[in-house]
Amino acid sequence: MLSRFLGNRDIVLNIDRKLKEKKDEIPESLGKSQQEALVKEVEDEGNLRNIAIVYTLLHIGIRFSELCNLNISDIQEEEGRQFVIVRNSRGE
Repeated sequence: MLSRFLGNRDIVLNIDRKLKEKKDEIPESLGKSQQEALVKEVEDEGNLRNIAIVYTLLHIGIRFSELCNLNISDIQEEEGRQFVIVRNSRGE
């Protein structure tokens, strides 16, 4: 940014840039018993909003940030099947 501001890109030509490491590992997820304990806890609490959040995260497999961006219009039904539209996700 400084070189662009100064209008002199030559000052950064010989600077080696550290490459970002790409992680090819699968993200950590909850085990079956942990999932069951989480569901039991939110169901015992009885808060329908929290129950919906936990079930959506566990059964649809979306990220928390994607869940936060969902709108009611993102829940669709077509030919008797329901699905959720996830916008701006990192995957395909």
